[in-house]
Amino acid sequence: MISSSIEKGFKDFLELGKKPRTFEAVRDEVIGIQKKYDSSPENTSVTGGDLLHKDLVYRYASFSGFTYCDGNERVKRVSGFKADGKLFFTGNFELIAREEKDGYQSILKDKKDFMYQLTVSKEIKEIVVAFRGSDNFENYISDINQDRYYHDEIFGDKRLSIENGSCKLPNDKSESFFLRNGFLRSLPANIMDEIDSRIHEVIKANPDFSVVITGHSLGGSLAYLYALHWKVKGNNLAALYTYGQPITGSLSFNDWAAECIGPEKYIRVVSSDDIVPWFSFHVLLKKIAHSSLVNEIFFPNPHDTAFRVCKGSLNSDCSYGISCGKKVWDNHSLYGGLTSTQALCLLGDGPNSSYSQFVEPSVSQKVVNGIKSGWQAVTSIFN
Repeated sequence: MISSSIEKGFKDFLELGKKPRTFEAVRDEVIGIQKKYDSSPENTSVTGGDLLHKDLVYRYASFSGFTYCDGNERVKRVSGFKADGKLFFTGNFELIAREEKDGYQSILKDKKDFMYQLTVSKEIKEIVVAFRGSDNFENYISDINQDRYYHDEIFGDKRLSIENGSCKLPNDKSESFFLRNGFLRSLPANIMDEIDSRIHEVIKANPDFSVVITGHSLGGSLAYLYALHWKVKGNNLAALYTYGQPITGSLSFNDWAAECIGPEKYIRVVSSDDIVPWFSFHVLLKKIAHSSLVNEIFFPNPHDTAFRVCKGSLNSDCSYGISCGKKVWDNHSLYGGLTSTQALCLLGDGPNSSYSQFVEPSVSQKVVNGIKSGWQAVTSIFN
């Protein structure tokens, strides 16, 4: 059993860095972004061919941010929002489902630690499934669980068992081919089945609609695994966008998964010196990495719309080029000036609305190093 002192430690850490956010501040943030390039969300979709278009990068960062909002109505009210006459990145959409579930079952029972959201944008013919990132103690248990699934366990699991030749079964049965089980445990089969059914229901009524899957932080890993599940079951996927996604498995597993999903359809977005996409002791041992086949969109300046595109994760021109000692937590939710958090729901609340919203704390490198040192002590509980 996890001691109450460890849980309190995580909660105390999350209390750091609270600051008020206002509708006006978030609106101005959006206006500033859209003035820097020719933003036209109503005319941009994944079927247009350019998955690196800035409107798409900001659109799915926004849908990922909505998953942190408290209440369905607050999400719905953002649909059709315009800032300075320009349509917000998510355009007009309908919220079909937004469900909290007990995902990581067995640590703390009946906790609503999992969230998925399904929206439909009829004008651009898109179905977007978004997964929430770390929002509570159980989510952090998922993040730090270092247990592994190997070849036979992965493909013997109904969630990832390959059907109808949808993807090629890999031959690698070595210990270098593995998936971090903490992430998969957060996405039980019954939840996957529920999401499958909801998507198929929409597709039945709209067979020409595209499916896009997205998520931030832990939600990025869940989006990645759900996209893989969706593909191995023989379904069509238009795109997968992840933001600040932790490393979900070994390099060989991630390369196989990228081939299955379609490396050209998988966009991994990283903000400047964000530590989360690289935070694992296995990285220090060079045992795991993100796929070498997938494009990384890298924002060197988290406040500016300019980004670089690097092929593969081990490219020193992007996030891999920042040494571990210089990576921090501060910009984990900031992508090209857009904060991918519940702050975005203030746009639907209207003028003069505000609240204290958790923004990644500006912590010193000394604190980050302390967290790194404590990480192994906490993970030893699960080994």
